[in-house]
Amino acid sequence: MSKKYKIAIPEMPIDRSELPTWVLEECELLEGEKGQRGGNEVLMKDIADVDAIIFNSSNNITPELMQMAPNLKIVFKSGAWPENVDFDYAKSHNIAVGWTPTANSQSVAEFTVLLMLAAEKKFIHAVESFREGAWRNQSHLGHDLYGKVVGLVGLGNIARVVAATLKALGSQVIAYDPYLTDEVFAELGVERVTFDELLDKSDIVSIHCLLTDETRHMFNRETFAKMKDSAILVNIARGGMVDEPALIEALNSGKLRGAALDVHAVEPPPMDDPLRSMENVIMTPHVAARTYEAAYRECAWAIMGCLDYLHGRPIHDAKVVFPD
Repeated sequence: MSKKYKIAIPEMPIDRSELPTWVLEECELLEGEKGQRGGNEVLMKDIADVDAIIFNSSNNITPELMQMAPNLKIVFKSGAWPENVDFDYAKSHNIAVGWTPTANSQSVAEFTVLLMLAAEKKFIHAVESFREGAWRNQSHLGHDLYGKVVGLVGLGNIARVVAATLKALGSQVIAYDPYLTDEVFAELGVERVTFDELLDKSDIVSIHCLLTDETRHMFNRETFAKMKDSAILVNIARGGMVDEPALIEALNSGKLRGAALDVHAVEPPPMDDPLRSMENVIMTPHVAARTYEAAYRECAWAIMGCLDYLHGRPIHDAKVVFPD
């Protein structure tokens, strides 16, 4: 029988019995406590002899953490782009980095459209006012997504599912993504526009790009000034994309009609965050990817990706970089 690789994982969101038999035969899973997503302290337990570490967005894969596992060959994020890894250290120590770029695409895309619908239909107001005894009145009057222009900033895996869903609902979808070819836009049936054109034309602007030095506070006072009057901003990407004080100004002035945010500059946001109490803002606790189906795909595909890499097999449903 081949070697059983040791894989540390902070939390198993699924039961081990749901994993394929071959996975359990090829590895020993060192698991943190159920419900404990966060904190490197979960990962630091008994990792001295592990071959792989699976982590989530709550962990930081620092040099100090990787030094605690001298046999470490790969670190693997059970989710999208692993921005919380020290890539320089990993590369210099021959440690591969993996992630599952499409595992939660469907779940996050559905949640994105849900936020758009909730904002346009005044859904939260309808639920809360009904609980307080109100019946339908003029304050419940919302808008359709049909016929609206929705601008997607970034056209990656999640945004492509969003685009297809919105087109089925009768929305006009435009997108800005400088890294894609015209052929990709044509294949997806999405109109290519510049960033300024997107801001000017869109009834709803939805953010779908990575947080980098270049994109940090991409949505700021200047950006909001260029947006269509009474537009809605949706953010399921990263909170750092938005200058929140500038967003509050745009919402208070009426320049923007509303915002729907699943991600925030500080997570969790402080209780005195002004956005929490604004009636034209929907805030959720970074849960767009929190479905059972996404959890299974992220967890199972990450474990399988680790094993495929360690055995030198072709890797499916995941990406791995370093070493070459």
